[in-house]
Amino acid sequence: MWHLTLYTIHRQDDRDAGPLPGVWVGQAPKKATRPRRNEVLVLYLTQEGNAPLPGGEVQKLLAALAQRYFRTDGSTTRALQSVLGELNLYFLRRNRQLADEGRYAIAWVGVAVWRGERVILGQSGPLHAYAIAAEVRHFHEPALAGRGLGTNRTPRVYFASAEATPQALVAFAPEPLAANPEALRFPPARRPDPLLRRLLATPAPDLEAVVVQMHPGEGEYRVRPLPAHLTPRAAAAEEAPAPPGVTSPASVGPSAPDAQEPPPAPQGEAGAPG
Repeated sequence: MWHLTLYTIHRQDDRDAGPLPGVWVGQAPKKATRPRRNEVLVLYLTQEGNAPLPGGEVQKLLAALAQRYFRTDGSTTRALQSVLGELNLYFLRRNRQLADEGRYAIAWVGVAVWRGERVILGQSGPLHAYAIAAEVRHFHEPALAGRGLGTNRTPRVYFASAEATPQALVAFAPEPLAANPEALRFPPARRPDPLLRRLLATPAPDLEAVVVQMHPGEGEYRVRPLPAHLTPRAAAAEEAPAPPGVTSPASVGPSAPDAQEPPPAPQGEAGAPG
């Protein structure tokens, strides 16, 4: 299994915007189904549209979906497809209720599951995902990942996988973290401070990203605030602007065993919101 250290970056109008809503991280509970045991899960959700789901509701929804994932049999990708399908129906139902007001929200979702020596990545919506170590892999396939959840009854999900190696990183962001992914190359190190400093030195006024570092362990996880010396102002002073920027929304919540289940799925078809 793997120990995960998760960092979030959330900047709006050149200021720290506080906790990043829409992030969940946790390991399989004791009552997980056999295929889910020894897995560690990260969920990341950001929204576009004029009626985003409030952050507190997003956290409860992600915690409930994580619970459901760990109770689902089958392969990792099949279980992820199942829970993302339920999340899609939730947003479809909500968008249908808001349609008369011309309001909607589309969810862009990134998922990472650590299983053995691999990390399995899932994306719905035009997110950017990265596997960063001595080499950098950039995953961005809008044609396969679709517009996001809440637009069609059958969601599109793009899956990929990467090798899980000690000290390596996985990152999600709604915008590219660098014009050239090779600029994110990160030689294995105990902490990813150089990369975080590089990202925070980006000149864009809005910046959002989730960065996860993996270490051999027993499935535990830790959420770390950015060190004080890596604040945007300090980063800009220490390093010239690097990769072009990042934008858009996602707080990290520990597992919530008592989280409520998502509302029932809608019946019938629903079209894509305007």
